[in-house]
Amino acid sequence: MFKADPTKFEEIEHTADIGILASGDTLPELIANLAFGMLHIITEDMDAQKTIKRTIKVESPSLQDLIVGWLSEINYLLTVNHFLATGIEILSIDQTFGNFIISADLYGKNSEPIESSFKTEIKAITYHKLICEKRDDEYIGQVIFDI
Repeated sequence: MFKADPTKFEEIEHTADIGILASGDTLPELIANLAFGMLHIITEDMDAQKTIKRTIKVESPSLQDLIVGWLSEINYLLTVNHFLATGIEILSIDQTFGNFIISADLYGKNSEPIESSFKTEIKAITYHKLICEKRDDEYIGQVIFDI
């Protein structure tokens, strides 16, 4: 299971928006670190409490679409369902019939009212300057968020 590791992501400034640059030794670790980076931008309430488990599955036609869908789902769970993921277990990342599919268990807590701990509200995950690639021995990802 992956936990937030602030050494694996950093905020990047963008005109009127904000972004995250993350890394991972594997693609699943990168995808988890992108999620933790996004959650770090939104809230400081990232204590290690993991009392609830939610299983999610996202399917998309490309890896870039998968990342946007993945982060959108986690943002939705936080803003609409008040579920804050503090642990992520990537069960699988598959490519079937040209589609990428990620299945994961999210461990965390309900935080009502979560809005009181928001630093920044993310309105949307964008494709602008989206990066997901393997460089040498690690995976690198960059996402810009519309705030």
